[in-house]
Amino acid sequence: MIIGSSDTVDYGITQERIGKWKEKREIEKKKYSGILTEPRIIYYSDFFDLKVIIGKRWELFKDILIEKKRFDVLFDEVEMFRNTIAHGRELFPHQKELLAGIVGDLKLKLVIYHNKGMNTDDYFIKILKVSDSLGNTGEWKQESNIAIRAKKNLKVGDEIDILVDAYDPKGRQIKYELTGHHNGNWYRVSSDKNCLKFKAGKEMISQIYGLHISVSTEEADYKNEARANILYSILP
Repeated sequence: MIIGSSDTVDYGITQERIGKWKEKREIEKKKYSGILTEPRIIYYSDFFDLKVIIGKRWELFKDILIEKKRFDVLFDEVEMFRNTIAHGRELFPHQKELLAGIVGDLKLKLVIYHNKGMNTDDYFIKILKVSDSLGNTGEWKQESNIAIRAKKNLKVGDEIDILVDAYDPKGRQIKYELTGHHNGNWYRVSSDKNCLKFKAGKEMISQIYGLHISVSTEEADYKNEARANILYSILP
């Protein structure tokens, strides 16, 4: 279960709070009309909401966080540092070191959890979801990679954002790349951010134009890459 992937998940929190999240999401949509925004409601929660959610749904997190009392203490420390930064104050060097240590400890717990069982999911990067600013979306299935047939056509000159949700079990830096090829013409853009921009050109006019998304980690000492495809119709 991926908590936060749906509005209907039982977060163990009041409907009033969830209503506040939805309000913030709607404000974000209106503020950035026509631009891709984060659809997952959990991203609009407040920081203190996260402690309530984890506490109420501890059974979903206990295999990762292990000790609830320890988690509560560390969460309170991070919340205190967050409030300091939110009010425009600098953290002292020892506070920065403590914060880095807490974050490092959490990352290590995630690595240990995901390395259980020693299967391929513990070593190789995975694309979980691909979506674009037109509303096309595709999610990774256990039996196959992502392949999306876009429901909305593009015209020459159209610009869209493509958001790639990827996960590397070892926590390595992810490189994102978008490529397309048609009649000898190549389109390529790469970034260390998970939002890639695409602009339809006249050389791409086609009933089916394939965009290939790849994610990889350069730090790995083995080939660590995953791919997804989006098929568009590009009109003159």
